[in-house]
Amino acid sequence: MADNDNFRSKTGSSFSADGFAVVFRKDKMVLDFKNTVPRLDQVGENKKRTMVSEHQPILLTPERAKALKKLLEGNIKKYEEKHGEIPEPGTEKSEDIQSDQSHDYIA
Repeated sequence: MADNDNFRSKTGSSFSADGFAVVFRKDKMVLDFKNTVPRLDQVGENKKRTMVSEHQPILLTPERAKALKKLLEGNIKKYEEKHGEIPEPGTEKSEDIQSDQSHDYIA
């Protein structure tokens, strides 16, 4: 790529998701990735356990969502050819990844 003073690229911070949901309406789909972790807070003399949930939503047009699906399917196939089959969620060898069912609305 040629040098161009008008081009800037920024990489965001990494986010580890332990759950996800998809919501949509006619013109957009939202992939909502979440990470929930326990935290121990000091409240005066007492310690209080708090659950902290972070969300990283990604908004896509239906066309971009379908392109992402195709990209993921191709890369999963390549991954499994190289490293073996990925277990389905809920099986013994898989991580306990939580996924909400898709909804046909955006809350």
